[in-house]
This record gives sequence, C-alpha cells and structure tokens, in this order.
Amino acid sequence: MARIGRTSNRTVSILSTTLSIFLVLFLIGLLEFFLVNARFIAQYAKENIVVRMMFREPATHSEVALVYGELMSSHFINSAVIITKEDALRIMEEDMGNGFEEMIGVNPFPYSIDFTVKEEWANLDSLAGISTRFMANPLVRELHYPTVVIRQVEANFRLIGWVLFGVAMGFLAISITLINSTVRLTIYSKRFLVKSMQLVGATRAFIRRPFVLESIFTGLMAALLACLSLLGILLVMTQVNPELNLVGSMGVLGLIFGSIALLGFAITAVSSYFAVNKFLNLKLEELY
Repeated sequence: MARIGRTSNRTVSILSTTLSIFLVLFLIGLLEFFLVNARFIAQYAKENIVVRMMFREPATHSEVALVYGELMSSHFINSAVIITKEDALRIMEEDMGNGFEEMIGVNPFPYSIDFTVKEEWANLDSLAGISTRFMANPLVRELHYPTVVIRQVEANFRLIGWVLFGVAMGFLAISITLINSTVRLTIYSKRFLVKSMQLVGATRAFIRRPFVLESIFTGLMAALLACLSLLGILLVMTQVNPELNLVGSMGVLGLIFGSIALLGFAITAVSSYFAVNKFLNLKLEELY
C-alpha cells in the first residue's frame, strides 16, 4: 500500500508539473504565432484593399479589356475584375432596390476595373505611381483607393508588431522564471532523497541523471501538449475564416513548434541540473 501511495504521489507530481509547464509553453506559442504571422496578417489586409479604375463614358468593352490585359501583365497585380455597366447597375439596384434605371431613365455607370495589388505595392507612394501610369490613358477617368485606410493599416500593423514583440519578450522572461520555479519546487520535495543518495556514496552525475531526465521528459510532454493545443486552435480559426490559411505554412508551424519543444527541453534540463546541484552542496541540517 505504501508503494502504491508513493507511485500515486509521484504520478500526481508529474502531472501537475506537466500541466503547469504546458500552460506556460502554450501561451508562449500563441504569442509567438501571432508575432511570426504578423506579416502574413498584414499581407492579407493589404492585398484585400480594392483599387477602382473608372473609365470615361466613350470607353468600349474591347478597350477596357485591353487595359485589363495590361493590368494583369503587370508585376504588381494580385487580382482584377472588370465591372461592366450592367454589373454596376445590378450592384446599385441591390443596394437601393429595383427600378433605379427606370427612375433616372438611363444607365449612368461607366466601365470600371476593381483590382488589388501585392503587399509591397499596397502603400500610398506605389499606388500613386500606378495611378500616374494609367491616368496617362485618355480613356481612364480616375483611380480611387482608400487613402485613409491604407495609412491606418500601415501604422496599426507597425504598432501591433512592436507591441507583440515587447509582450513576447516580457512573457518569455516571466515564463522562464515560472518554469524554473516549478522544476525547483518539484526537486525541493525530493531533497532528502538527493541527500540520501549522496550520503551512501553515489556520484553527483549519477544522482542528477534521473532528476534531469524526468524533468526533460516532463518538459517535452508539456511542449507536445502545447503544440497539439495550438494546432487545434489554428485549425478552428482556419475553418472560421479559410482565407487566412493560418496552418498553410508548414515552415512557420515547424519553427514555432520547434521553438516550443526547445524551450521546454532547455529550461527544464538547466533548471533541474542547478536545482539538484544546490541540494548536493547543502549540508544535511540545511535541508530542514
């Protein structure tokens, strides 16, 4: 019965330590994911900013198609679609109700092209250059893009990037402290076992080995649970919004999961090594 009790206590101790380290590593992974993917989120936002090219009334479908072909062959283009007069009228009727054309007697909408550009071109200077290039065509009346939105996107993502980086660094320092304390407390509860092994003549390396290996096992198990939990959350987020494709980059996920595993391994190994050494250097009466 005593042996069963000791086994049960040891299992509870390992589980509680694993859970504590898991929670810390999971939060680190979550912060790390958003930090690493800040650029991808910014790319998603920038590449969905719509630029509208409005044509003059005399422009025909074939002339608009030529401009569309030139646009699609440009290296900055991400996507583009021609909005015909009929398409524009249908959109307006969906917003304002049927009978819009009958009310004014004519379809007033010209041809237009809605397009988006690649991330590196989604800034005011680059869009101004694109506007100048196509405004040289006499059939193009204007290019319209949300100047205020673009400026806010650039400023906000720059700020978010720095904030996430600062939070991640601060949380990393706190996490290392918490994991180190958890491991040290676990070994503290076994300090008399450490000293007993030393008193019967066991070498320091022999005494350290099982404690370090157990801590490493605990850290890796916690890292595995953190990775699986993080992957589950990312899969759910991708199902909610498939366009984000948050689990599409295996390189990013590999980097994050690898860093979580490395952190779980390194902190637990180093913490247990020094914790055991601390009790080996103490005298028996100092353990009380």
